[in-house]
Amino acid sequence: MNGRWALGPEVKHGALAGGAMLYDASRVGNLSPNWFDPKYWEARGELDGGARGRGTTHFVRSAGKDYVLRHYRRGGLIARVSGDRYVWQGEESTRPFEEWQLTYRLHRAGLPVPAPLAARYRHHGLTYTGDIITERVPVVGSLSECLRTGALSLLTWIAIGRCIRRFHDLGVCHADLNAHNVLLS
Repeated sequence: MNGRWALGPEVKHGALAGGAMLYDASRVGNLSPNWFDPKYWEARGELDGGARGRGTTHFVRSAGKDYVLRHYRRGGLIARVSGDRYVWQGEESTRPFEEWQLTYRLHRAGLPVPAPLAARYRHHGLTYTGDIITERVPVVGSLSECLRTGALSLLTWIAIGRCIRRFHDLGVCHADLNAHNVLLS
């Protein structure tokens, strides 16, 4: 998916102190910068667990809706030098905005991805940090987790292959596509 596609009128851009946020006003009309702070949700009693990876992914349940809040963290050797900071190359090149826009387009194209709600970056001199909020979708587990519990049916394998093909047909080639990154529902 190369190039920039037009975003719908529901997509809003808001300036923040030291950065900006991008969000879908049809899904989060009253978005506040506080939404990117896990302590905000915790104080409201709406933090609903989390998952560990490079950092903690926070699950939020608010007004009957489920969200995922993730702070971007570095992986690999660079993580030892820069845990959550990325080199600033302009707003459009920030990981949160790039991921938000790609996920927005994939969701609108009918692909099985969580709807993106909001993304934020905070610019710090030559670097930036970022966060993203998406809807939380129910999953059985990753493909690797499901394989550990037993064999998958032929129909499931065919469905997985067709789904990956739909992504490829739109020009999406996941650089780290593996059994841990394929979620089954």
